Amino acid sequence: MKRLSRLRRHRAAGPLLLIFALFTIGTTFQLASAVNSDTATVAARSATVEEGKQLFLKGCSSCHGINAEGGEVAPSLIGVGAASVDFQVGTGRMPMADMSTQAMRKKPVYNAEEVNALATYVASLAPGPD
Repeated sequence: MKRLSRLRRHRAAGPLLLIFALFTIGTTFQLASAVNSDTATVAARSATVEEGKQLFLKGCSSCHGINAEGGEVAPSLIGVGAASVDFQVGTGRMPMADMSTQAMRKKPVYNAEEVNALATYVASLAPGPD
């Protein structure tokens, strides 16, 4: 009992206890922040996927199919990845009026946020190249 009492009165006991408490609080806060930011990221990604789906249904599904499965006019987009969509749509190559010719670069129909939403939606359908 005397030994424990002596340790409590030691000059380093106070600073060591303070360092331990700060470390514990900091670690707990860091872990809690990581969980909250992951939840926010998932919610934002989900909203982006939904926005992309709506844009796809409005501007792309008539050629690529309701579920991006492709059809007689245009290929399937399942598994093509976000980079392909970003390139084709972001450079104005898509949407195309005439599928029989090579897609030429033109002024994009969609802004950068919409291109990102479309790319995120198509990437959510199946894994593909980034």
